[in-house]
Amino acid sequence: MGETPLDSGVKPLKIGVVGPGAIGCLFGGILSRAGHEVWLVDRRPERASVLDRRGVWISGVTGELNARVRATAAPQRVGEVRLAIMAVKSYDTEQAARAAAALVGPQTAVLTVQNGLGNVEVLARLFGKEHVIG
Repeated sequence: MGETPLDSGVKPLKIGVVGPGAIGCLFGGILSRAGHEVWLVDRRPERASVLDRRGVWISGVTGELNARVRATAAPQRVGEVRLAIMAVKSYDTEQAARAAAALVGPQTAVLTVQNGLGNVEVLARLFGKEHVIG
């Protein structure tokens, strides 16, 4: 395995990914392999349990990647993170954000990687526009 950004002295971040579908697992896996502490937050406890035990596998044109992540259905177990990534379907944004509010503190950036309109506005209303990256 090659050098990661963290090998160069970059401080690892605690990251929460809300919505461990294809995009959430992709971001979570890559960030985990870069050395960050990644937590996947799933609304389904049984799926979170499998992800917590097995990690994520990513397969694509650049090859295969297996990454160790933590996963839970209880965001309060994770606590505040430095970066919260919202990767749920647009119609679930508000409910998922409210359920995962324990991840967001005064120093948290909330990044949306979602398709659709209105996600930035919902997150800004819930967490403050100064925290949201669209």
